[in-house]
Amino acid sequence: MREDLALLLDQHRLVLLGALVERDLDEDVGHGQAVPVERTLGWEPDELVGTEAIELAHPDDRSHIEAQRRAVYSGESVPVRDEREGRLLRVRRRDGSYLWVVASNTPLYADDHRLTAVVGSMRDVDELVRAREEAQQERATLEATVNSLLDPHVMLQAIRDADDRIIDFEYAEANDASCEYMQLRREDLVGSRLLQLLPGQAGTGMLQLYSSAVETGQPLVLDDYAYSHEIVGVDRRYDIRAIRVHDGLSFTWRDVTDRFHASQILAESEARYRLLADNSSDVVAHVRDDHYVWVSTSVEGMLGWRPEELIGRPSAEFVHPDDLARVISGRILLEAGRAARRRYRFRAKDGTYHWVDTQGAPLGLGEGAPDGSVLSMRIVDAEVRAQEALELRARLDHLTGLANREEAFGRLGQILQRTRRGGDEIAVLFCDFDDFKRVNDTHGHAGGDELLRTVAGRIRMAVRSADLVARIGGDELLVVLDGVHDLDEAVQIAENLRRLVVLPVDLPNGMVSTTMSIGVTLSADDESLDDVVARADAAMYRAKNFGRDQVFAIAGN
Repeated sequence: MREDLALLLDQHRLVLLGALVERDLDEDVGHGQAVPVERTLGWEPDELVGTEAIELAHPDDRSHIEAQRRAVYSGESVPVRDEREGRLLRVRRRDGSYLWVVASNTPLYADDHRLTAVVGSMRDVDELVRAREEAQQERATLEATVNSLLDPHVMLQAIRDADDRIIDFEYAEANDASCEYMQLRREDLVGSRLLQLLPGQAGTGMLQLYSSAVETGQPLVLDDYAYSHEIVGVDRRYDIRAIRVHDGLSFTWRDVTDRFHASQILAESEARYRLLADNSSDVVAHVRDDHYVWVSTSVEGMLGWRPEELIGRPSAEFVHPDDLARVISGRILLEAGRAARRRYRFRAKDGTYHWVDTQGAPLGLGEGAPDGSVLSMRIVDAEVRAQEALELRARLDHLTGLANREEAFGRLGQILQRTRRGGDEIAVLFCDFDDFKRVNDTHGHAGGDELLRTVAGRIRMAVRSADLVARIGGDELLVVLDGVHDLDEAVQIAENLRRLVVLPVDLPNGMVSTTMSIGVTLSADDESLDDVVARADAAMYRAKNFGRDQVFAIAGN
């Protein structure tokens, strides 16, 4: 059953409104739901009686209504209606909004064929029209989206035989990218059959794969698929994706031939790189975001780690904590695109640390895209030990093993610059053997050297490890006591050292003993190294002048 709004017009004015009822009509998109005027338009019938019908129409639709009205009232035949149920137009509601309706007019004639009135009807199809507009908008959006894709995309509709088997597909839709790739206009591509354009799809088994995706509903996913394309004309590689849509496929592909060739070249390059790296005595590593990405197998023989035990772990995890700042500074250089060379301690699998030299360089991919850095690393423990030995020899007296003059004055200068607290004095002892020439004359220089070594060792053992003992001349020693309370304490320590010196020393030519004169002083605030050493030297000469084998002290300024 349906309810239409009936209108009786005299000339072009409404004279009667009401509901007409018609039953047993089919339901399809051409039929809306019609209801009385007060429910449809919000007007009471009496409010509209006498109103010109055209005043209710949307301004954009009035020209069509006026043309039909003139035709009817001029005696011409009624124009053919646009749809089975009449003309689609918009009618104004009482609230000022507009309603989509299907309207039709039927002329009424008297016996003398004179037109007496027109009966009009309207059906509410507003929801249907707006739903259609929304669907059209969605379709337009979908088409625009598909056409914006860089990859080709088509809709394939299955073609079945009498036994309902898929024997081919038809191109139902195609985006711009697919038309460009297939080198066809859209009107030539859409409607064509798949096997007509690409007959090789049958022989390679692709048609069976497409059919299976439609029948089972399982998406089709193919990567790096090789196919000799009939239109492009050469062997190509494709990534293919297809999903079932009704009785067809939403199908897209991407030509990855260039990617395939590039990956082959890269694989060959990596194979050569690994061959060189794995057979190198150095460890070679690829580091990205401070994590190992790849490590050569030589790391196991050098440091005990298997490559897989390092991959994915931060490189800083294996660096000695005291060397971490040095490593970070090198990483900053690499991130800035510069090479960096660093020496630091690296933890082996057994927990020990080894000194390593690393040479790092930024690693870039195509067009300079950064991909971390590549590092080469070798153990240099022997080199470090040799260098440390050289540096130590440069700082020590070769005969006694004490600090030499240069090392002693350098360290004393640093001590004097340090801020001191009350009761934390620095004492300098200038020590000189008494009549050492007699020992050399009697026992030879070898005997004199042995005496020096023995006495130096006694003094070194008698003071604290933080105190400085140095040989600054042939038979001159310098002792720096860092942290004494006062001059008296320094003098007492000097007396103890003097008594140690006189103990006999067993030389090849017999026992020998010697004495030592010691000058003592305390450094004053902001005093120079030369001044404090000169005052201690002067005190030592005072000790010699007073008879040798004694301690003499001079207070600081």
